[in-house]
Amino acid sequence: MRTILRGTTMRLLFLLCAGTILCSAQWTIQHPVPTSNMILDAQAMNKQSVIAVGLNSTIVRTTNGGVTWGAGRTKLAGIYYTVQMLDSLTGWMTGSTLSYAAYMHKTTDGGVTWDTIGLRKTAVLGDLFFVDKMTGFAGGGFSSSSLLVSTTDGGVNWNPVPISFTMPVSRIFFRDVNYGWIGAQDGKMLRTTDGGKNWTPLTTGTTSAIDRLYFADTLRGYFVAQQKLYKTVNSGATWLPVTVPNFASVSDLFFVDSIKGWIFGSGTYKTYNGGKTWITVAASGSVNLAAMVDTSNGWGMGGSALFATTTNGGGSWSEKGTKLSVSDMKDVQFFDADTGWAVTGNEFFKTTNSGATWTKKSSFGSFTVYEMRFVDSQNGWVVGNAQGGTNGVLRTTNGGSTWTGSATGSMRVHYCVSLTSATHGWVGADSGAVYASTDGGATWKQNKINTTRAVTEIWMTGPLKGVAMDDKGGIYVTSDGGVQWSNTVVPGVSSSSSLWMIDANNGWATFNNFTAMKTTDGGNSWTGKAIGIENLADIMFVNPTVGYAANTNKKMYGTKDGGTTWTQIESPGTIAALYFTSPTDGYAVGSGALIAKTTNGGGLLSVMPSAGSQPPSDFLLQQNFPNPFNPSTTIRFRVPSDGMVNVTVFDAVGRTVSQPVNGPMSAGSYDLQFNAAHLPSGVYLCRLQTAATTEVRRMLLLK
Repeated sequence: MRTILRGTTMRLLFLLCAGTILCSAQWTIQHPVPTSNMILDAQAMNKQSVIAVGLNSTIVRTTNGGVTWGAGRTKLAGIYYTVQMLDSLTGWMTGSTLSYAAYMHKTTDGGVTWDTIGLRKTAVLGDLFFVDKMTGFAGGGFSSSSLLVSTTDGGVNWNPVPISFTMPVSRIFFRDVNYGWIGAQDGKMLRTTDGGKNWTPLTTGTTSAIDRLYFADTLRGYFVAQQKLYKTVNSGATWLPVTVPNFASVSDLFFVDSIKGWIFGSGTYKTYNGGKTWITVAASGSVNLAAMVDTSNGWGMGGSALFATTTNGGGSWSEKGTKLSVSDMKDVQFFDADTGWAVTGNEFFKTTNSGATWTKKSSFGSFTVYEMRFVDSQNGWVVGNAQGGTNGVLRTTNGGSTWTGSATGSMRVHYCVSLTSATHGWVGADSGAVYASTDGGATWKQNKINTTRAVTEIWMTGPLKGVAMDDKGGIYVTSDGGVQWSNTVVPGVSSSSSLWMIDANNGWATFNNFTAMKTTDGGNSWTGKAIGIENLADIMFVNPTVGYAANTNKKMYGTKDGGTTWTQIESPGTIAALYFTSPTDGYAVGSGALIAKTTNGGGLLSVMPSAGSQPPSDFLLQQNFPNPFNPSTTIRFRVPSDGMVNVTVFDAVGRTVSQPVNGPMSAGSYDLQFNAAHLPSGVYLCRLQTAATTEVRRMLLLK
């Protein structure tokens, strides 16, 4: 039995979710596992297998009880609202793109790959219901309009179904090909007894969205609206509210027949008499979304659980995901390819295996972290707000296992920190204050920048030279270790957010919400350009040419020419901080305790010119190496002249699974890194195509 998102969340999704930016296979979510995105719907096929869909193109699945997780893949990214599996292989999913285009997706391999089929409407497609493999309905709408369509050929063709709703369809439920009910965003409901040819209006007693709908037979049914449970015994002609224990809020329900069922929300309760009385299974809410297999076994999501299983009908839950924190990540840094650290407002995490696993090492209590810096694998500082205490700086000398407080002598908020060694550090604070230590934070000397603003970024490129920035776009330069600071005027600047110096002369900063600027003289002068239209949250450069920036609206940008031009790349979410250990390998942290990793620069550097290559005289697609491969391989190709180039990877039946190149390219030899972690084992075809020539190579993926 499938389960569907309920409550206020779905109502808001119809109004707001089309503003969500998409996530892609360019990034791997390392925390939380299996996803940091909101799950909107899930279905359990059995005790070991569940598939869940949601925001940011999220499709996650497991077939071994959550020991490992995989991601599904579609040709069209978007928000995926509802999933329904008719068996272990065949299922459907609704989705909508950012431009309010509604699509239906179908899988025949258990959710690994999805084909976009049939329906293409301008709407938010919020729900579907297939009676069998051929007959199904899908519904939604847009703003104050409704949409209902049906298919009798397994989704190949969809036909409009006339209905009297003036608001979007929110829920669909059919007992068989004839008997069905649909609910709307304004609480209205319709019933059909002839497969949707004719509809009868019903009185629900609510003007809130119908968020969950189930009928045990043609007479007795339940729905949820505004976290309240309603019941009918006359096919929906009239509905009455059901009194539940402790006036619990209801977010999901599961019934096996007309009298035996469960409700989930602020608590878990079960009934054996059709809702007349309820037995408390769990007094507090562990899950908000339940995908039950039977009366004992099922999966739960939301609440205090990321993904969890139950074997006693929801009485207790066993966590199957990894969620070390629910707070937003604030900063991230790596010492080398393996060792890195991340912090929330008051928690510290560490990895020693490139983020394959993260361990929570410390909790800072009432201390609120603003920034973190490590100078080597053992020595690092965090600065922030001591919440009334005097220790505005915390220091570690053992890689973060333990931390010691250090008092600068000020009660101000400490916003930023820069280290040049384990002993030499600088801290910026409110009212232009800069504190310097040459003995590892044992003692401090206060210096002053000529400003009343907060010093929010500081970057010392050596023991004497450095650049600082205040929160209003002021830039300050020192050449005597921070004793004196000279103000650099950047014309037209009124705000700032991040600073990155790659050496004593070259650096980049973000100003005026979405402007990235560059200095080549140690911060004395700046030139730059706007990136996008949203506020930039962070910027960093791996070397003088390759850099990355993230904004506050789930967008990321990359440059391969030192910031002269920027390209929008895929983003894994709302990003607060970036750190790249190489031009291709990087990490992004942000909202919802997100930690994500890319191995191709978020897509920016998936295609690189071959080392030492010269413009070729012929066209060539070489055999990928290694081959067979698992999961990555290099595809090397040559194009003899400038022009449009397309590289597409197909599966054995000709479906497109990846299109890493589709645009203008200069003549040259290129190395394309292809990662097939999301694909099943099998034979794939790589096609290189230009206006004049086409060539194909066979690739073998063995997992």
